[in-house]
Amino acid sequence: MAEKTIVIKNKDEEISKAVELVREYLRHENFSEDCGCSLAVAFDEMLSNVIHHGYDDLSEHSIKITLSAKGKDFIGIIEDDGVEFNPLLQPEANTSLPLSERKMGGLGIHLVRKMMDKVEYKRIKNKNVLTIFKADERK
Repeated sequence: MAEKTIVIKNKDEEISKAVELVREYLRHENFSEDCGCSLAVAFDEMLSNVIHHGYDDLSEHSIKITLSAKGKDFIGIIEDDGVEFNPLLQPEANTSLPLSERKMGGLGIHLVRKMMDKVEYKRIKNKNVLTIFKADERK
C-alpha cells in the first residue's frame, strides 16, 4: 500500500493544487480516469466546504490530506482544525425539485455521498476527519 500526505492552507488557490496532486497520485497508482474524475470532484467539493465554511477566523490553517491505495481500493482522508461539522448529518439534497425551488447548498455533499462507496466522519482531538472510500471497478 502506497501512502501520500499533502498539506495545504485554507486558501482557494490551494484547492486546484490539491486536486491535481490527488489525480497525479491516482495515475501513479494506476487508477482509471473515471475513478480519478469522481475523486477529483469529491476532493474539490469537500476542500471547498472546509475552506469556505470551516473556519470562524481569518487565520491561516493547515488541512492535511492522506491518500492511500491497496489493490483497487482508494482511501482519502481530509483532516482540518475547523469548527466541528459532520457533513453526513446534513439532510439529503432533494434533487427532484426544480432548480428554482431548491435550497442553496448541500449539492456537493450529495454528490460525494453518491459517487463514493463509503464516507465516514469523526471528530478527533478537535479536528474534523473525513474519510472517503472508492473502489476502482475498472482496475
